[in-house]
Amino acid sequence: MIATSAGIINGIIQDQYGSRGEHFNENGVPTFSLPLKIENAPVNTASFAIVLEDKDAYPVTGGFAWTHWLAANITRSELKDNESQTAEDFIHRNISDIALLK
Repeated sequence: MIATSAGIINGIIQDQYGSRGEHFNENGVPTFSLPLKIENAPVNTASFAIVLEDKDAYPVTGGFAWTHWLAANITRSELKDNESQTAEDFIHRNISDIALLK
């Protein structure tokens, strides 16, 4: 199985999906989610789950990985930009709260 995102180029999340973007919640947390494409999933795969975890966050968080996004029960192989805010066919949660670190 291969999962890719056009929003990640050379291992770097593009600006529109992070703190340099234009979409934020009431706490100032970026909310514009990455597109995702899943290919070559095992036969009879019923659904997918996503964990977007930042293991490089240790210096900012005081020693633990930062989980940016969780999604479950994704029954299709492609998500478009910002579907974490608009889709109703899977369970998702943007769980980052940068305000807690300030």
